[in-house]
Amino acid sequence: MVYNVGQFRLREILKENEETLANQVGKPIQNPTEQRVFRLMEGISVVVWKGLKEETLVFIANLNEVKRQIIHYFGHYALEIYGLT
Repeated sequence: MVYNVGQFRLREILKENEETLANQVGKPIQNPTEQRVFRLMEGISVVVWKGLKEETLVFIANLNEVKRQIIHYFGHYALEIYGLT
C-alpha cells in the first residue's frame, strides 16, 4: 500500500508541474512506476569520514540531477534526509 501511495503522489506531482522522468528506454513519461523510480535512485551512499580531532563529516554521495529532482518531489522532509535543504 505504501508503494502505491508513493507512486500515486509522484505521478500527481509530475502532472501538476508538467514534468517527466525517463522510462527504461529514455522516453520522457509522467507515469513512472515506483519500481522505475527505485532503480533511478540506486547508487546513493552515505559517507562518514572521521577526522583526526574527533571531527566527523557525513555526506551523501552519488546524487545526480535526476535523483535530486525525485527527492525534491517528496518534500521538505525528504530534502532534509538527503541533506539538500
